[in-house]
Amino acid sequence: MSEKYIGIDIGGTSARVGEFDGLDLDTVRKREDFQISNEYPEDMERLAATIRKLTEGDSPAGVGLGIAGEFNEDRSRLVQSPNAQGWVDRPLREDLAAELGCRVVLINDAEAGAWAEAGFGGHDQDFWFITWGTGVGGGIVEQCSGGPHVIAAEPGHHVIRWDETSPQCNCGKRGCIEAYVGGAKIAERFGKPAAELSDKEWEDVTDWFARGLYSVIRTRPVNLVVMGGGVASKQARHLPEIERKLNEYLGGLRAVKVSGATHGEDAGMVGALAALRAEG
Repeated sequence: MSEKYIGIDIGGTSARVGEFDGLDLDTVRKREDFQISNEYPEDMERLAATIRKLTEGDSPAGVGLGIAGEFNEDRSRLVQSPNAQGWVDRPLREDLAAELGCRVVLINDAEAGAWAEAGFGGHDQDFWFITWGTGVGGGIVEQCSGGPHVIAAEPGHHVIRWDETSPQCNCGKRGCIEAYVGGAKIAERFGKPAAELSDKEWEDVTDWFARGLYSVIRTRPVNLVVMGGGVASKQARHLPEIERKLNEYLGGLRAVKVSGATHGEDAGMVGALAALRAEG
């Protein structure tokens, strides 16, 4: 009988919990969703109960959890989170490990998307993973002799226009990539969500994204950019235009392919599993 592993994706208001039959399968066998209250004891109780429901009362062999935010040095607790402020500075890893009797690995949400592609995307080269949703995040995936390795990064906070008239980013700076193309900032700039932009407005968004990716690619050259996240998946028809403009800006320095991510809405859970597998 295969061992049961759990991948968890903690979003802004809800948690997705998936059960996997082993570390080498990227298909979620069973899943449960529930709403996050942002009250840590209540959320931990519901999370543990959900996992037990999926495993039919058995202790899982391991748990990977992805969440937006930054961790302390040993990745045992959150030090900041835009969504789960009630979880900050709580012993998240130790509490889950004690409650469930298994190993627990914590990663941030952008790393989870990168790990999903690194572990189960079938890529044989280094690439940038860009998550394009409410904000813009991501990381570098390097193909190493011992397997793929994810390096967390903040591509969304490359400043592409140092100007006091540039849009304000949530990080406090002006002119970041995220300030121009993040889903929340699109709504601020144009007064409507991304789904309602006109073709001309999309020309503006794709151009700024291409400019931003030019800066990212010149910082860490690769020939592949994989894009996931809510905006990327719902607006996938615009990815070829971003690719075309990016390569125009690169001017023949290299040819870069921009493609959509593999696992859609399951990426957070699959990536948490892949990170768990990578840590042995």
